[in-house]
Amino acid sequence: MPSYRPGIRDKLIGIFILIKVIPLIALAWFAWTEISNLSHTIEDQVNEMARTSLETTTQVSALATSSSIRALDLKAREAIERLTTDTARAVASFLYDRDDDITLAAMLPVDETAYTRFMEIHEREITIHEPWVLNEAGDAWQPGHDPAVDRGHETKYARNPDNELDFHYRPPDSGMIKEKIPLFLEITFVELSGQETLKITTSDLLPDDLRDVSKKENTYCRAETYFDELKALAPGEIYVSEVIGAYVRTHMIGPYTRVTAQEKNVAFQPEQSGYAGKENPVGKRFQGLIRWATPVVRDGGIIGYVTLALDHTHIMEFTDHIMPTAERYTDISDAASGNYAFMWDFKGRNISHPRDYFIVGYDPETGQPAIPWLDAKTYAEYIQSGMDVQAFLPTLPERKDQALSIKPSTELVKQGYVALDCRYLNFAPQCDGWENVTEDGGSGSFVIFWSGLLKLTTAGAIPYYTGQYGRDPQGFGFVTIGANVHEFHKAADTTAEKIKSVEKRYSASINTQKQKNQETMMTSLQDTARRMTYYTGIMVLVVIIIAIFMAAALTGRITRVIDGVARFRKGEMDYRLEIDTRDEMGELSKAINSMADSMQKSFNALQLSKQKIEVSNESLKNQIKGRIKVQKQLQRNRDKLEGIVKERTVELEREIVERKEKETALQGLKNMLSRIIDSMPSIIVVVDTRARIILWNQEAQFLTGINEENANDRSLFDVLPFMEKEQSIVFKAIQEGVIQKEQKLEMVRDEERIFFELTVYPLMAAQIDIDLPIEGAVIRIDNITQRVYMEEMMIQTEKMQSIGSLAAGMAHEINNPLAGIMQNAQVMRNRIQENLPKNLEVAQETGVSLEKVQAYMSKREVFNMIDAIMASGRRAADIVANMLSFSRKSESSYSNHNICDLMDRTIEIIENDYDFKKRVDFKNIEIRRDYRFCDSTVECDSGKIQQVFFNILKNGAQAMMESQEERKPTFSISVFRQARHVVIEVEDNGPGMNEHMKTHVFEPFFTTKPVGVGTGLGLYVSYFIIADNHNGTIKVESEEGQGTKFVIQLPLHYRR
Repeated sequence: MPSYRPGIRDKLIGIFILIKVIPLIALAWFAWTEISNLSHTIEDQVNEMARTSLETTTQVSALATSSSIRALDLKAREAIERLTTDTARAVASFLYDRDDDITLAAMLPVDETAYTRFMEIHEREITIHEPWVLNEAGDAWQPGHDPAVDRGHETKYARNPDNELDFHYRPPDSGMIKEKIPLFLEITFVELSGQETLKITTSDLLPDDLRDVSKKENTYCRAETYFDELKALAPGEIYVSEVIGAYVRTHMIGPYTRVTAQEKNVAFQPEQSGYAGKENPVGKRFQGLIRWATPVVRDGGIIGYVTLALDHTHIMEFTDHIMPTAERYTDISDAASGNYAFMWDFKGRNISHPRDYFIVGYDPETGQPAIPWLDAKTYAEYIQSGMDVQAFLPTLPERKDQALSIKPSTELVKQGYVALDCRYLNFAPQCDGWENVTEDGGSGSFVIFWSGLLKLTTAGAIPYYTGQYGRDPQGFGFVTIGANVHEFHKAADTTAEKIKSVEKRYSASINTQKQKNQETMMTSLQDTARRMTYYTGIMVLVVIIIAIFMAAALTGRITRVIDGVARFRKGEMDYRLEIDTRDEMGELSKAINSMADSMQKSFNALQLSKQKIEVSNESLKNQIKGRIKVQKQLQRNRDKLEGIVKERTVELEREIVERKEKETALQGLKNMLSRIIDSMPSIIVVVDTRARIILWNQEAQFLTGINEENANDRSLFDVLPFMEKEQSIVFKAIQEGVIQKEQKLEMVRDEERIFFELTVYPLMAAQIDIDLPIEGAVIRIDNITQRVYMEEMMIQTEKMQSIGSLAAGMAHEINNPLAGIMQNAQVMRNRIQENLPKNLEVAQETGVSLEKVQAYMSKREVFNMIDAIMASGRRAADIVANMLSFSRKSESSYSNHNICDLMDRTIEIIENDYDFKKRVDFKNIEIRRDYRFCDSTVECDSGKIQQVFFNILKNGAQAMMESQEERKPTFSISVFRQARHVVIEVEDNGPGMNEHMKTHVFEPFFTTKPVGVGTGLGLYVSYFIIADNHNGTIKVESEEGQGTKFVIQLPLHYRR
């Protein structure tokens, strides 16, 4: 039985079932899958919405808490910063009041009664706390009174209902004990020799016997050096000392109780350790003083000095009792809480702290400062150095890389030396922060983790500028307040707990609603699955019936196409299929007919090509026969051709030899001309009529770095860009045949100005006895830089001579009225203040009391004004004299001079010079002097040496002012002896020099300044003065970005 072979009809039915039924089933399965996925997606989205809602609630809770904390922090920061600046200003006001006290004391009669009365009326209250005792457990200190006693006050409420909102009452601070003590520990009168002749004391802290205070060992703690400062005071000027007091050591840092002493294996002797508020209320107090002094003037002359020793307790009162919390004030401080205030002087040394052992002090036995608390590494270096602390500390960099990661010295803690000096407290980075916000006289705050607490710390400069405290914008020093930031967060933490409770209830409600939604979606999904199965079965049956009918219709038309193709294949080339429809079967029949047409045309073309190939083959045979004939004829003529070629070769060889001889001679002439042109010191360039280079000598190559090969046939103005603006001169010479000249062309190469002189000679073809048709110009360029610089130097020299003459004339004109002003001011003082017979006589004639006039003049400070006029006149006279001596033209005169004096006089001249072009104000530059050779003299020409100093200082000042570095411009000047020479070092902290600048800095006319600002002769002249005129040496040491140092070495005795 033959096997079943499906026909096209069966296949079409099968295809329809495949392409319709299977996709339908797949579609139903896909719909079910998507609906199932949709349900899961909705479930996931509901879960995500619930989770997002909970996260949002949590974030809102956290944001509300953090925002509340931040708002409270900012509010607390503003309040504590205000408290800090108010305290700093109160300290400054208090200190200025002491200025008034010392001024008043200078007017008192120098007698015991007046001084005693003065001390009696100068008292001030301080706050003291009641005695504290150790509790029975021995682990804490507590007040000595009975805790059962209620010292509180009745709570008050608003009497008026309209005032009930946020009504707050604070009882008075009545629990503090106040005691009035003298402001000053002593008042003394010191003679001009330094001997005390009168002293009134109010404390046993200072001796009551009269001493010679010019000797340091006779002063408090053997540490005061104020008498040396007094000798420099003018009438009306005030000297204010630093805080002087004996350092108090400690046995431990923190609470000093019996329990902690046992834990640390330390003897329990709190009375012998430094006072520390609640941590050690029975400890030793720091007892210091600040001394004021001013001259006592009688009859226009200084007869001695009056001094006042302020009790340092009054300074500590400003910080010991204020609290940055709601408590506001306390009679006893608590450093462990982190909430307290303290104070630092202008050098960064602690002068007031709840822990007295942190205050910087002196060793009364030696008069030297006690070693401050150092980090472990620095203390080890100190021990290894073998130096005393007074010599070691100045070798340390101040505030070097301060960081919390640096560890303090535990050895110093064991020894009890923990005084706080911010300059060397490298493990306390807040020191740098305080300096940062107060160095310009301002205030501010920041937060830092310190002593186990996150602390807000504020700082405010103390605006007191009398005496030595007027040298820095920071003034007397600064007040700092530390506050535990957690104290400000309590209200926000309470709110956060309430928000978390609401968050939990909301989360439970969301989870319940989510469970109900999941149950509803599962029921709906099951009903949808049943309906989709029923509808899919019906649609499959309909598709099968339609497939059977469509297959029957298509099969008949395909059979007709097959029959037509069979007839064409048997040779009926003219047979074509009938086209009775326009559907796909009609298009197929049309395509088969078109293929039959193409095949019939191709067959006919193939027959025609065959005939053409046969004709071409016959023609090719005839051409081959003709070529064979020509080849035989060429063979017969070859022998004659070889003879003709040989004769012509001999003639060519003879002509070549002659031409080579001529070329050699021409090349020799050309080389000679080239050497002549290359040996010329000028730049020689020959160009054609288009200004393209055709000759280029070695000098031109040296200037541009471009050899002749690379320069030829290039535009002159491309190779020499500085000639671009001279195009008109070059082309004018070529076109008109006239020589053209131009002087002082300028270009800049390697930051150096170069000047040229240009000459253009026209070059015509008729002038050249060679075959080449050259026509153009010869350009000669001469370097005249030295000549131009020499002319500028001559002009500058004339200017300086004119300025010198002008300065001399101005000095004469200024000195005449200046002498009149100073003389008349002195006469005015003599006729008013002095009790001369003539003054008394005129006063009686006019009916005026001379004493009342003098009292009026004194109270209105007229005498101070006259003194100021005379002082200003003397200063102006000194300035004029220095300018005159510096600018006066004179012959070289060698004599013995003090180098330190010459340097100081030069600095005084330059400090009064203001360069408006460069905005260089020399008075804004810090000058550090290290004069170690000022007792002897050096044989030199003082005017020329001052000129050298002036050039170096002026250049350094301009360089530092132009520097982009954020640092104070500073000169460090050293003078010391080295063998038979004196060495002067002048170092700045400017931008420094690169290698190129260091190499050329002493060359004439070398300058890095813009045109018109400098001539480049200052350091060249300085080098000439030192090396040639004084047999000395001058050199420069510098690195880019590291400043510059000039080192001058002069022989002590100049040998001519």
